[in-house]
Amino acid sequence: MPRPKKINPKEIASKNPIRKSQISGRLLGMKDILPAEYRYFKIVSDRAQELAEYFGFNYIKTPLLENYDLYKKSSRRNLEKEVYWVEGEKAEKIIMRPEITQGIVRAYLENINQFTLPSKLFSLGPVFRQEKLQSGRYRESTQFDLEIIGDAKPMAEVGLIALVNNFFKELKINVQVQINSLGSRRLPKRI
Repeated sequence: MPRPKKINPKEIASKNPIRKSQISGRLLGMKDILPAEYRYFKIVSDRAQELAEYFGFNYIKTPLLENYDLYKKSSRRNLEKEVYWVEGEKAEKIIMRPEITQGIVRAYLENINQFTLPSKLFSLGPVFRQEKLQSGRYRESTQFDLEIIGDAKPMAEVGLIALVNNFFKELKINVQVQINSLGSRRLPKRI
């Protein structure tokens, strides 16, 4: 049996140099996560998942592609211009998800018999928005989403705030928690 020939990467590169002009460039508003950065990305995403599970949240994964109708009642004003459209069969209006919340609620409602109330769900994954590019903003980003379904008590919100506050403290990121309410002027009943 013949021995495999050792390949020298420098020799190959000198014989077949690749010019930058031969490579299709990265799309504007997109970002590569290179190995040196991925280490930090993994630390942050792993810690987010650990905290969510510690606080009793269950992981749910929803598709990257969703029906546009799921998002059209969003509070975003120019939603049709801000989403990435994907060609679907027949008259389907398919988009790349601009946020995760609607997908979680859809999955919950479609599979309601598999959940108990309250349901604490979390997801971590890519979202896509086609909006005017600004410094430090990307068209693809990663969203960490926490949802509590079926618990109207204020303590549920307190738990979310505590989780997020702990997340930033553990990453040694200084944040200031500001609480605002769009709710009723009446004070809630004491718990």
